[in-house]
Amino acid sequence: MTKEQYYLWLGITNGISNSVKKKLLDFFGDAEALWNADRNVLKRLLNEQQMQRLMKTHNREDVETYGRNLEKNHVSLLYIGHPYYPEKLLSIPDAPVTLFVRGSHMELLSGETKSLAVVGARNLSPYGKQTVEEIIRGLLPYDIVIISGMAAGIDGAAHQEVLAGGGKTVAVLGSGINVPYPEEHKLLYRAISEQGLILSEYGLNLRPEAWYFPLRNRIISGLSDAVLVIEAKKKSGSLITADQALEQGRDVGAVPGRIYDVNSIGCNNLIKNGAACITSADDLVDLLRLDQKIVRGKCKKITLAPEEKMVYSCVRLEPRHIDDICRELDLRVSDILGVLFDLEQKGMIKQPVRNHFVRT
Repeated sequence: MTKEQYYLWLGITNGISNSVKKKLLDFFGDAEALWNADRNVLKRLLNEQQMQRLMKTHNREDVETYGRNLEKNHVSLLYIGHPYYPEKLLSIPDAPVTLFVRGSHMELLSGETKSLAVVGARNLSPYGKQTVEEIIRGLLPYDIVIISGMAAGIDGAAHQEVLAGGGKTVAVLGSGINVPYPEEHKLLYRAISEQGLILSEYGLNLRPEAWYFPLRNRIISGLSDAVLVIEAKKKSGSLITADQALEQGRDVGAVPGRIYDVNSIGCNNLIKNGAACITSADDLVDLLRLDQKIVRGKCKKITLAPEEKMVYSCVRLEPRHIDDICRELDLRVSDILGVLFDLEQKGMIKQPVRNHFVRT
């Protein structure tokens, strides 16, 4: 087996914490030595349940098959010691031993570019939507990576605004690397994987579980130089990300809101407890100490968001039924209806006959 396959074995072994996996690697030297370790030695290092889980995946044929499936899904594996493994994660508690990655822009993990995590409410208000859009647009002229969790609400809005402006973004999933969540973000998932990078601690076909998301949040903050919270209730998952950022020594900022707004309680409390009060992109330029010399130049406004481009490319000069567009994209009608509506509103397409679309 290859070096990557030995680490893949660890990556698909669930039920053993990263800290235990790291101790095993430190003890034996690397994943290959661990694979070939004497079981009596392993039994002295692991409890019975951990031993059973490690041996359950200790099958060469299964590991090789899993590796081939990763290739079919255009997924790469990073592991501690890999040239592209993010150095920033090495300093966080319980650093992931392995990461599954989709996309070719590995340079986004190099740490050479300042990075900002943007997180917030899933049920974003018009105020939250306007805020995330204006702040992201204000940051786009700078060489910065925006990191979020591709969740509904603030996360998704941040990714979409970055992509629409030709910026850099990384999504960290709380589900398997090939499982977009929520499902309505399937097009967004595809766009990020093509123009940015998708990361997950979890391998193929794993549905999201409630406990995955708090664990995922430590990676979001760990990859970032600072975390920005836009709209958060008193008890919000975004606050977990902020707490982990503080534990990891990252800066935290929050956008203030109205004192009677439920979605603003978490942010206002963060500010009261010392988080930076962020009211514009300029505040983040100061917080991150972005050098004006690295401004990439005036960003050109892209007319269509990535998912809109994808759908628009399937619309022809002659009327085409929505089912034909869905088949070409391998998506359901519900996945593209909203995008088609937006394209109609922008005057890019029209419906000469119900459910038949044509370019204008």
